[in-house]
Amino acid sequence: MTGYSQSKSFVKSYDSTFHFYTNQILVKEKEVDGNEVLDPHNIDQEKLNASLFKALNELRSKNRRLEFNYDTTLDRLAYVYILNLNYHKFKPTAKSQNRMNKYLYLSGKRMGVNEGLIAVMIDIPYLLNYDEKREYFYNSTDTKTEYHLFYGNRSQLKDSALTPEPIAPFTYEEFGKDLSLWLYRSRQGKLLRTRSYSNMACWVLPIEKTITGKRIPRAKMIIVFSGKRLQQLSFR
Repeated sequence: MTGYSQSKSFVKSYDSTFHFYTNQILVKEKEVDGNEVLDPHNIDQEKLNASLFKALNELRSKNRRLEFNYDTTLDRLAYVYILNLNYHKFKPTAKSQNRMNKYLYLSGKRMGVNEGLIAVMIDIPYLLNYDEKREYFYNSTDTKTEYHLFYGNRSQLKDSALTPEPIAPFTYEEFGKDLSLWLYRSRQGKLLRTRSYSNMACWVLPIEKTITGKRIPRAKMIIVFSGKRLQQLSFR
């Protein structure tokens, strides 16, 4: 699928027998080792999803909100969208989010979401612990690091007195906490703070062409919420 106009057909095409990584037992019980490194070249999809789910609920608890319940139908809905949509659709702009909200609501009803309120958060997070305020470069001659990505620019390589700083990986726990805090403080964060939503599922799917290229690895992210309390949420 390349656009929203095909949403009716692609929602019907999902494989209902697929073993979803983010099943209820996994989300609730999956151990996310705080010291286990998140390697973009060898992703544990189960832990990646679970790390975000748990971190979001930890933030909810700290802010005196009830934790989200995991929902299998929302999980299937999130999976269908993240698998079939181009990563450009996940840019967290008001236009993209409002458009996806519209189509996801219709798709959710067709897939059996019973609550009256359905909403979505989207983003394209980095899979390395990268400071966006700093420039970086790829060093093809590097043999000491896993990803060959460094802060600064290539001119530093000409100065033997300078040692470029490599861009560090996350642990799974760090990734979940860093992303959840970013989302909570973002324009979309009202979805995490409101009491209108009680159910949630999330997917973080690596973007393959960023994993194999010379850029910082990134992923498509989608969080789908449902609830029964009607409340107008604008993302302008």
